Formats: sequence, structure tokens, C-alpha cells
Amino acid sequence: MTRAFLTALVLLSLLFFPWQFTALLVAGLSLYLPLLPLSAGILFDALYYAPSANALVLGAPQSSVFGWPFATLFGAILTACVFIVRNRLNTSPVRDFGHIGE
Repeated sequence: MTRAFLTALVLLSLLFFPWQFTALLVAGLSLYLPLLPLSAGILFDALYYAPSANALVLGAPQSSVFGWPFATLFGAILTACVFIVRNRLNTSPVRDFGHIGE
């Protein structure tokens, strides 16, 4: 129930709050919900992505990097980092130090 509520909170924050707040919320919850950055990035790009708008405003050619869906790319990078960190934490001997002497 908590995961569903937090996921809905993040996805609704894309509509009602600035992107900076949503990015902090996603980064904070990503260790608890590892696929949340990717899903939030895909939804952000689906709602707000306009490939030609950045190129026209910045004066860059259409084939430049400004036309890429950055939210999805950053979400995929953060998701990959979270999976690596979670894998390292789950196999780390450091988390077993609390059970010494039991």
C-alpha cells in the first residue's frame, strides 16, 4: 500500500509541482522503489517533451543533443545506479555486523 501511494505521489507531482521537487522526491525514494526514476522520466517526457522546441529556442540544429528525451535518459541512468547500489548493499558483509554475538 505504501509503495502504491508513493508511486502515485511522484507521478502526480509531475503534474502539480516543479520538476526540481519531483527530481528530489524521485532521488530520495529510488532506493525504496528502484524503477520509479525510469517510470517518472518516461511520464515526464510523455507529458512535456517537444523535440523541436529546444532546438528553436537555443538556435541549435535539429540533429543536436538538445532534442533528446533527457528525463528518460536520466531516469534510466539513475535506475541503473540504484540497482548497482542495491546489489552491493545486499551482498555486503557490512550489513551482517549487527548480528555478531547472537
